[in-house]
Amino acid sequence: MNNPKISVIIPVYNGEKYLSQCLDSLINQTFKDIEIICIDDGSTDNSIEILEQYAQKDSRIKIINQENSGAAEARNNGLAHAAGDYLSILDCDDFFDSDMFELMYDRAVKYDAEITFCKGRTFDDKTKVIKEIDNIKFEILPDKDVFSAKDAADRIFQIDINWCWDKLYKASYVKQNNFLFQTTKVHNDSFFAVYPLTKCKRISVLDKTLCTYRINIDTSVTSTSKRMKYPLSFYEVLIFLKDSLIKDNAFELFKQSFANYALDIFCGYYRFVNIKFKEDFLKNLNIKKLDVKKTKSKYFLNKKHYLLYIILLHKPLIMLSTIFFPFWLIIKKIRIFLTK
Repeated sequence: MNNPKISVIIPVYNGEKYLSQCLDSLINQTFKDIEIICIDDGSTDNSIEILEQYAQKDSRIKIINQENSGAAEARNNGLAHAAGDYLSILDCDDFFDSDMFELMYDRAVKYDAEITFCKGRTFDDKTKVIKEIDNIKFEILPDKDVFSAKDAADRIFQIDINWCWDKLYKASYVKQNNFLFQTTKVHNDSFFAVYPLTKCKRISVLDKTLCTYRINIDTSVTSTSKRMKYPLSFYEVLIFLKDSLIKDNAFELFKQSFANYALDIFCGYYRFVNIKFKEDFLKNLNIKKLDVKKTKSKYFLNKKHYLLYIILLHKPLIMLSTIFFPFWLIIKKIRIFLTK
């Protein structure tokens, strides 16, 4: 197929349990002009056999084999081979509504969007419960069909949960800017999910739920283990993002959103970190290096961020936290104190 409208990029590593449902949801899309690039990242299960079976039935499926190098390398490999006008970067354990590409492509073309968003839902693999999620924060979006990063500069990193699978990217935009995935041990898709937003002149959001994100799967345990093993990977992402914005002379423009983003990631990540990592974790999370300067509470987009900032300015408060008096209890105590 020459120059398909959409290139779908899917890294695959030991995904045999979910791969068929994912591929079925793609080959049965109402929008047919796609290529599906599956990068097998050295799977040790039956993933490659499943991919080959589907490729025999559907010529739009292309298989790339690589030695186990991680999801970031797999996605970058897929980007290098993509020929489509638009790019969809998905995961092999998720599945998608049959009209997802039709609706997102129409939206992207209509508004000449460089990045197009859609809404998502979760599917709990254990309980089989489907739940709508607020992956897009409509309440803070500019009131426009299409908007730029500058239109949402003080909240650009907060407009969605910063995943890739809920977005359709204009391929020329990605390639001209040489956007690539970071090869960090974890959070290797975070930079790609946020940095391209900062250069965007045309962003559009489709108010429809079109993709299903699978949660509570077997790999969740592995993911949590990796977070504990590499507790500073998120810091690498933040510093690389900050340095990239500085090179673009754009850090001051996005600094408020960045500050909130940095604190929010710390808030979520701290819960996964084993207590033995705490001292190094705090030492490396140099709040001054991140340029989150002392300011009034209105600078922060919610009270949680402000409370975190207060705590981070007083690191001994965190160092006092233990298994018996955890970080989150400290936050609760401070919140009560501030609201008196």
